[in-house]
Amino acid sequence: GDDVLHGISFVAEPGRQVALLGATGSGKSTLVNLIPRFYDVSGGAVSIDGVNVRDWAPASLRAQIGMVLQESTLFSGSVRDNIAYGAPDSTLDAVIEAAQAAQA
Repeated sequence: GDDVLHGISFVAEPGRQVALLGATGSGKSTLVNLIPRFYDVSGGAVSIDGVNVRDWAPASLRAQIGMVLQESTLFSGSVRDNIAYGAPDSTLDAVIEAAQAAQA
């Protein structure tokens, strides 16, 4: 198909949030999927701190990135229940620590 993205460059400062806005079909989802290598580029490169994302192990790269997509899933229950979803026996202290680490 036709290339969707051309000459994209942006700076995302540590600890800051970045929002991508644009019309349907403008490449937002493509860009979001290129950064953690859910898709690979067909030309050019995607770099983080000057390092091509292809030089990172995908699991290591993805452990450094957090994304909230348009189609977010909402869970019922308390905030504590949602934070401890994968570890339901977590202590309150562990849940608080996880929330602070996530800057929630």
